Amino acid sequence: MSIFSERLYNERLKQGFTQSDVAKLIPMTQSSYSRIENGFQEPNLTQLKRIAEVLNISIDYLLDVDTEFFNNQINHDIKEQVKFIYEHYISKEKHIKDDDEFE
Repeated sequence: MSIFSERLYNERLKQGFTQSDVAKLIPMTQSSYSRIENGFQEPNLTQLKRIAEVLNISIDYLLDVDTEFFNNQINHDIKEQVKFIYEHYISKEKHIKDDDEFE
């Protein structure tokens, strides 16, 4: 069973839903939902969004997306941009100061 299927199954049970309950809320047939939960069919994007909403969980969690990696990459990129801006500002400030000394 895939991580997606396991998480879908476990979250459904945790919420106290039957497959039929979830299927009605999505909406889709119970057999379609069962095929998704058991890994025989993949949900389309609309269905995936509704499943996450119905079970009150994130799509990232269902798909086992490592958001920490992305957050770390974003933080690294922001730090690099701030460093670049700061260095550019200091360089410009120094250039202005040098110009003032020659006047």
